[in-house]
Amino acid sequence: MKTKFIKIRAISEIDPSKITVYDLNNRYIDPEGRMYGLRYNRRDRKIEIIRIIRTPANSAGFYQQKVVESKRSGKSSRPESESTPASPDTISDIFERADAPIDETAIGDADGADAAVSYVLDGFDPDDVVNKALELLKTHKGRLHGMMINISNTQISSKVSREIGTSIETALRNLDLDGIQKIDKVMGLNKELVSFPRSVQYYIARLDTQTKDIVEAFGSQDEQMRFIFLYEMYWALVSMYKSLAAIVNQTLVSLAEVNETEVKDLTTPDRQHIKDSRISLENTSVEVANMLKKLEMLRMHIYKAERL
Repeated sequence: MKTKFIKIRAISEIDPSKITVYDLNNRYIDPEGRMYGLRYNRRDRKIEIIRIIRTPANSAGFYQQKVVESKRSGKSSRPESESTPASPDTISDIFERADAPIDETAIGDADGADAAVSYVLDGFDPDDVVNKALELLKTHKGRLHGMMINISNTQISSKVSREIGTSIETALRNLDLDGIQKIDKVMGLNKELVSFPRSVQYYIARLDTQTKDIVEAFGSQDEQMRFIFLYEMYWALVSMYKSLAAIVNQTLVSLAEVNETEVKDLTTPDRQHIKDSRISLENTSVEVANMLKKLEMLRMHIYKAERL
């Protein structure tokens, strides 16, 4: 989840009553350079404001020892890492509860706490994106299968140099392994989540700590499963489409290495198969790029929308 840095005048501008579980990755910085973050308290089922103390690397061991001692004594302080890159000579982040008073009244101006409230994508339908992505995968699967057969039937890999022939054979193998077979796995995951989902706890156990906090903050198992469905499908689909982008590009590069003389040695039908395959790959590349943009909107919805 991308970290969002928000400038505040004072800690009292952070209004817990307006913060949702989707803001857990926010960082707040006051004029004195003090940084605050958010943490979901599982026991009390509420979001807490925490102070982030940045220490030099040569002091990290001392503070980490203190954190271990705190845990042993039952205190809640714990180390946590920033998601932004750290410079080589700094940054061991120790999280503590903020000891400053928290004013739980909302701030009214648009540049204050309201700016940190979760953002809703107007008119965005996550189910529509998931369904269209799955339908397009079915199209891609059939297309990839057809291309594999057509290119293989031309026997072009045996009519070019060994290096180019090996490149084409590798591309065809990846069309199956990283394309068709992975598409089947995504379809299987969707069928599982829709038709016979496992227990909520099964899926929660597979999540990273921060995402677990988000899921466990929902009030009912239905809400938790709703989040899990979109979360699981997003990551499966975005991984699938990135894989498609890579193998489509690899196949295009391999076919582009075939020179004009070698193409002329093919029969007219085989030359047409190669030409059709290139056009199909180019169209697939455009469709994949467009779908990745839509999936990015799905990611924003999952992590930023107040309601799913």
